[in-house]
Amino acid sequence: LIPQLTFNTVGGYRFVVKELVPAGTNPLMVYDKAYFEVEIDVTDNLAGALVYDLRYIRVDDETSNEVNIIFNNTLKVAPISAQITGEKSYNKTLTDGMFSFELYQALPDASGKVNAVGEAVLEVSNAGNAFTFKDEADTGYLTYDKAGDYYYVVKEVVPEGADQNGKYNGVTYDTKEHVVKVTVTESVDTSGRSILTAEVAPENSSGLIIVNSYGVAPVSVTVDGKHLI
Repeated sequence: LIPQLTFNTVGGYRFVVKELVPAGTNPLMVYDKAYFEVEIDVTDNLAGALVYDLRYIRVDDETSNEVNIIFNNTLKVAPISAQITGEKSYNKTLTDGMFSFELYQALPDASGKVNAVGEAVLEVSNAGNAFTFKDEADTGYLTYDKAGDYYYVVKEVVPEGADQNGKYNGVTYDTKEHVVKVTVTESVDTSGRSILTAEVAPENSSGLIIVNSYGVAPVSVTVDGKHLI
């Protein structure tokens, strides 16, 4: 609370009121950066008493308005993390780093079809028969700070020189665009605080599965011979 002020003489008095940000404050708390100019003009009413005129002016960036002193603070929602993982299916022995996959941000068009946007945001390789898209901190998680639907397209990296069916050196690569949707929802917990939750849902109900196969082309051999009598 602002203490009561007492004036004994006529005059104009000016003050500034600012909100103090305590040390060690919650990093999710956003404090009001505005301040208030308090203008008090004290005059003699010529009846043996001093009277005053009081004005509050909120100064926010380069704008100012006459209002009451109210500081507006907001508590941001703590970010939530989600993990996009996939399975690698191959009909031969898998070794780590044998195949690579790219993650693209995506958007649905007017018909609802989800299309990749821009360049790949992440690229990872398989670890055994699995792969996980990792962020810059290598945590294996993607982070979200607001509710919404987030779409991604996952593609396998197909070597240059592969044919139109994605076949290269006997390996048939997966040329499909696999859609993954992350739904981030904001709700209120039992303490009245907003929280975020995330659900990862590949378009294929069986999960995000990248299928490769190895096969050899048949070879024909002509055996020449002679019949001698």
